Amino acid sequence: MYRMKASSDLEHWVVFFQSVAPPLTKYRPSSPHMRVLAVDGGLRWAREWGYEVDMYLGDGDSYNGDLPVDHQVFPREKDYLDGEAALQFLLEHEVSRIDLINFFQGRWDMSFTHFQALSRFRNLANRVHIYTDHSEILFRDSKIEIYGKPGQKFSLVPLEPMNGVTLKGARYELDCQDVRPGRGLTISNEYATESISLKFKDNPLYLLEIYGLEFL
Repeated sequence: MYRMKASSDLEHWVVFFQSVAPPLTKYRPSSPHMRVLAVDGGLRWAREWGYEVDMYLGDGDSYNGDLPVDHQVFPREKDYLDGEAALQFLLEHEVSRIDLINFFQGRWDMSFTHFQALSRFRNLANRVHIYTDHSEILFRDSKIEIYGKPGQKFSLVPLEPMNGVTLKGARYELDCQDVRPGRGLTISNEYATESISLKFKDNPLYLLEIYGLEFL
């Protein structure tokens, strides 16, 4: 696995991944301390969005143009994904927020492996936001209260067993119930009020997908 010494105290990294189609999300990140990381062909999309890229990581199998000054090119034959290297890069930096664009990459094998990799980078939890064309996905291991609109859809996806889950403000609420990965219990729920709250025992990793971008 590629490792890079931490040298940044920047607060907000936006990461563009390679995909066969342009990013469809309506979200356009902007903050005073924002920096952009491009993962291989994600460099093309970052530039098309008008962003100056601060760091490039990749093996060049989906991009062979000019690179930013700060870059790391990996060998084509390796035993890790460029996306894993990007998560490692972020782990070794002092980051308060991470926005992942095109994290799915349009391939089920890449998507599945990327989400499995998140479980190995649990120190990034509570800072990662994944954007799709219709939703925001939060990667967390702590309780949360998040605002939305009555009728707005959301899904809770446990990455680890979640014990004593209490979910309030939703159409389908939970009261100190155990939730396990690979079960459909917490999928396709919706707001019943203007906010939902989620509490549980311990600190299990989970994904919370909120559909619709009105809450941004």
